[in-house]
Amino acid sequence: MPQQLEYDEQGSTFYYFLISFYGLFLLPATYFLWPSRKKAAGETGLVCQCDPCRHKRVRLEEEQPRETLWIITRVAVIAVLWLLLAFMLYKVLTAEVSYEEYDPFSILELNSDATMGEIRKQYRRLSKVYHPDKQGGDQDMFMKIAKAYEALTDEVSRENWIKYGNPDGPQAATFGIALPSWVVEKQNSIWVLGLYMLVFIIILPIAVGTWWYRSIKYTTANLLIQTSQVFFHYLSKPRQLTIKRLLMVMAAAFEFNPQYSKLLPPRPSDDEELTELIHSRDLPHLTVKVKEPVLREPWAVKTSILIHAHLGKVGLPPATLRPDQKTVLKVCPRLINEMINILNQVWIYARYRPSPQVSTPPSQDVYESVMRMSQMVVQQTWDRESVVLQLPHIQTDMLRHFRTRRRNITTVEEFVAMKNADRRSLVRAISDEDYLDVMAVCSSFPHVTISTETQGIPIRAHHHKPTQSLYFTTDLSLCSNGR
Repeated sequence: MPQQLEYDEQGSTFYYFLISFYGLFLLPATYFLWPSRKKAAGETGLVCQCDPCRHKRVRLEEEQPRETLWIITRVAVIAVLWLLLAFMLYKVLTAEVSYEEYDPFSILELNSDATMGEIRKQYRRLSKVYHPDKQGGDQDMFMKIAKAYEALTDEVSRENWIKYGNPDGPQAATFGIALPSWVVEKQNSIWVLGLYMLVFIIILPIAVGTWWYRSIKYTTANLLIQTSQVFFHYLSKPRQLTIKRLLMVMAAAFEFNPQYSKLLPPRPSDDEELTELIHSRDLPHLTVKVKEPVLREPWAVKTSILIHAHLGKVGLPPATLRPDQKTVLKVCPRLINEMINILNQVWIYARYRPSPQVSTPPSQDVYESVMRMSQMVVQQTWDRESVVLQLPHIQTDMLRHFRTRRRNITTVEEFVAMKNADRRSLVRAISDEDYLDVMAVCSSFPHVTISTETQGIPIRAHHHKPTQSLYFTTDLSLCSNGR
């Protein structure tokens, strides 16, 4: 049977093809581009009026117009993309049907259960109406009527129509291609070939190459490979890893190296401002005289100073070091998480693949120190300082009232659990407005309750006696603020 490839002349099947692939792109694009609702400040209750919180709200309000413009742009892009989909659906719904099943009854304007007498009578009537020799006749319609009459009266034609759908018997198979015919027209071949070369030979390799070149420089945590290498080098050494040294290692992340990243660019004022901080007494835990590679680099020392200034609540120049400090603090959570991952790798290497470079697994104290670093960065306090210092307006000299013969307040929970009169008397050095700020911050703390239920099942040996090994099943329930 001869075969024939037929291109889409009207473009209807091409729209089906285009809508299918366009929908696969549009649905996930809408999900990722649609702006998420952020909880507004003050929506959770009291609002702290201390200077840092007010400055933060002012900064967020200044950034609001840019964020609003970005949200409007994304919504507009999504709307345009969906309008384009609606246009293609409209074209599909309004497109003319290019194929219709051959039905001689509909041509003769008869029902499918018409008798042979009704068929002959209707044929004679329509023949008189559409005969080409008659005024107002239609030769094409007359031929269709004659062919339909033959398909219903002639046994061979009727059998062909029932079997093949056409009174003339089997026809050539036609395979449609969902591409418009202008794609294969000779005068358009140079443009189609040029578009093909532009997309598949130029744009696609460049896009894949750019993505690959960028991806090989980063880990799965979206950190530079060099950062993981530095962490592995220093965390795998058997020497003692204190909090201060771990902070130095974190400050040596290559995210802050100007040669590899633009997060922390060098400033002309760095030498003067950083030198002043080094010689001041505000950073007692800072160590800058380091001879080890990477840790002694100027950008690593600058990052270390910024972290120590944050933990010591030291004010920085708002136009230079303060923005750099905010940049560093945004990256710290990912760096701390990467240090935990590196410690796990060191433990595995030391346990199962020991070598002269990696022979001792990290201790539990090292894990705890890295985890405490996360707490320190969030609370803006050192690990050995009282956690009460993370509250606004609470100074170090006030802590002597927290630990007396009558009381021993060491946590925020214990401070909140006090009677209001006793609590106010404890911080009587601050004003009533500052006290409201303290309580506003305390009210924002999550109240977490953890309940566990552990069941042990002994493992029995072949002699049916319980051994010391146990299987444990633990059910853990976490409740935060009653939810």
